[in-house]
Amino acid sequence: MADFSKGQCRFLRKLQRRLPACDSDNQNAELFVLNYISFESQARKVWQYYRCRNKSRTESKAGIPILELENALKYFDIKLDSEILKLLLDSNRGTRGKKSARNLRNGMFHQWREKDCGEASQRYEEFSHAFDVFQQALKLRS
Repeated sequence: MADFSKGQCRFLRKLQRRLPACDSDNQNAELFVLNYISFESQARKVWQYYRCRNKSRTESKAGIPILELENALKYFDIKLDSEILKLLLDSNRGTRGKKSARNLRNGMFHQWREKDCGEASQRYEEFSHAFDVFQQALKLRS
């Protein structure tokens, strides 16, 4: 088990304080996008801290590999059910109605696809819960 450095904890807390907080029920697709951005920014930082633990590496712009993120979470003793990560990041979930948040995000970010927006809106509660679980697990360690 490893701990975040004081600077890393300070950065994560600062990031968490400025994450968007939206309460509108009528804009679930937009809320999904904001929640995904919040999740991804935190997950990317944890992954970067894991990658840089022994070496100086720059931040990667590549997609977050689910196995690498699982390893990073274990390294920092962040307890999170792997099913949450699969729901959020599994690229193999491409069937309509079962897409991961990442797959929906791609269709929404790049083309604002109507069907992806509809699915994200329809499944908003499921994804919102997963985003919250991830954020709470991270908050317990930062």
